[in-house]
Amino acid sequence: MSEHSATCEIEERTRWLICYGHELLGDKKSVSMLQNLAAWQREILNLQLKLRSRCTKRFPDPEHWLWTQQSYEQASDWWSAQFKASLFPPRQQIFDVCCGAGADSVALAKRGSVVAVDQDAIITMYASHNMKSHGVLGEVRQGRYRAQECVGGLVHIDPDRRSDGKRRGSASSSYSPPLEDILPLGQSAQGSMIKLSPMCVWHATNAEFIRRNFQRLWLGNFHECRQQLLISGDLRCNQFGEKTAVLCDPEKTSTFTSCVQSNVQCQIVNEPGKLRGKFLYDLHPVLHASQLTSDFAIQHDLNAVHSPHGYFVADRTLTSAWLQTFQVLEILPFDNRKIRSWLRLHGAGMVEVKSRLFSLDASKLQRQLGQSSGNSVTLLVTRIGEKIRAVAAQRLCHKQIASFS
Repeated sequence: MSEHSATCEIEERTRWLICYGHELLGDKKSVSMLQNLAAWQREILNLQLKLRSRCTKRFPDPEHWLWTQQSYEQASDWWSAQFKASLFPPRQQIFDVCCGAGADSVALAKRGSVVAVDQDAIITMYASHNMKSHGVLGEVRQGRYRAQECVGGLVHIDPDRRSDGKRRGSASSSYSPPLEDILPLGQSAQGSMIKLSPMCVWHATNAEFIRRNFQRLWLGNFHECRQQLLISGDLRCNQFGEKTAVLCDPEKTSTFTSCVQSNVQCQIVNEPGKLRGKFLYDLHPVLHASQLTSDFAIQHDLNAVHSPHGYFVADRTLTSAWLQTFQVLEILPFDNRKIRSWLRLHGAGMVEVKSRLFSLDASKLQRQLGQSSGNSVTLLVTRIGEKIRAVAAQRLCHKQIASFS
């Protein structure tokens, strides 16, 4: 089959999904039991059911979305999309460049008039459906963005991320269009927002240009860092600094901006004995991605365990959406036999394993150490001084934290 024929076949099957298959997804019967469907139709519907199940945390209305595998993986979650849309002035035209399946387009269309653009003809079919499914109006175009239209306007840009065998989207060279083309486009707009991966790195030649012209925001929720934004022009906000972390939780949006000198470092703890009986904190990944952990620690009187990239410790409890709290029970050598012995002695059942500053297969170790009954224990594996240690701890919920106050 030629490339053209294959594309036509995919377009035809996508039309079937949008026109007919989407309605079948709401049928109470299992898709696999619908014998009158062709194998490719069942395959398409099964993919949608799988993605619908996966996106329940990312979207409050999964039944209103259709996706390809890649478009789902690269889409903004709904709460991040809503936060981003809130930064655009209302009732203005907004260009959503490289719109994908339209998660950001839908949120932006609730704010103003949207022109959604993507080079992939099939993806634009998904974007059109998703906008109609949410009752919002907007123009969806297939093709390259028109740079002259974006000049002096408002633009959201979400460049496609190509897999390079490494962490997806971590290098600026993995974007299409390349970052070198996107930055001037964003800088020429009245206001621009460029969506990148949280860990995106760029050449030194771009670093100074970005520092002068853009604010950087990292967005996260559900204990994940979702994306990094470069914001310029009218979208810049006085409440944001050069680097800002944002929690886009369903209940409430919180922001943390650095307000100390970047060369100030928090205190470091490298002696295991100083952790016993204390409270250990795992800061939100969005603080780690934005390199604001040290700033946060200074403002909240926390000390870093070995490094600002690891865990943090204090002799008091702290309630915050920016961290998870653990009460330290014991500091163990990272030795399987000694860890098992301690767990047996203390009647441990389910074992949660987390790690920082040391790479391991946490899921595998959890399966090896956990028992069907007993007390819940968390092992936080990390470097302390020159050695790798396993900190045995109890995870504290908000009610337990309050009891220490």
